[in-house]
Amino acid sequence: MMLRPHIHVVREANGDSNWTPFIQTVAHTMKPGADNQVSFSEIRIQDGELSYVDVGNHLTEALGDIDLSLAWPSISRSFAATGQFRLARRARRRQHQRQRFRGGLVGDRSGLKARLSSVPLKLAFDGSVADRTSMMMEGTLTVDSTSLRNALRWTGGAPPGGGGFGRFGLHARANLVGASIALTNVTVELDGNVAEGVMTYANNGRQTLQATLAAGALDFHALCLHLPAARSGAHD
Repeated sequence: MMLRPHIHVVREANGDSNWTPFIQTVAHTMKPGADNQVSFSEIRIQDGELSYVDVGNHLTEALGDIDLSLAWPSISRSFAATGQFRLARRARRRQHQRQRFRGGLVGDRSGLKARLSSVPLKLAFDGSVADRTSMMMEGTLTVDSTSLRNALRWTGGAPPGGGGFGRFGLHARANLVGASIALTNVTVELDGNVAEGVMTYANNGRQTLQATLAAGALDFHALCLHLPAARSGAHD
């Protein structure tokens, strides 16, 4: 058990981090036939803190109140983490399972199942991940929220207008490379409207969201309730 640990992670633009030597050592000791092979089965982190800096993407994040159970049912093949943490004063519960754990440590392609749940938002991913010079993920993504407006506020975003953006659901095939994600076979639901198509999102210094969606009908009633009436001659 690690009680109240402070963990600091810095990821350089080339993909290396201050944890790279340690990870390489662990990966070596997990190699079949290695001397002094790792033999523990579980680690628990209680009341921990983690600071993360991504130099290449100019990203800084902090996690607090970390309470995780890290289990290796078979340490050379799989890894699972279950618990909860706080991000910017917001609690999130997380479940994570990774196959080919040693391969994942050195950046090779490995299976990944992840579940993230909080009060306004639930997210699930089932696919594979690789991490060389940049993170790559491919698999099925499912997102569900009783209120997209509350979920955007929860993540620090500013939802537009004063109405709509209620019930939200998304199911798609996701392909993530670095800070860009492409969604295909998308089925998305918002305020009772259902559409299908493709979507792309990128955050390379500027956030962009593009989509081509087809829907049989659209109802903007929830959005229009709070739209201000235009004054005569105004073009806002």
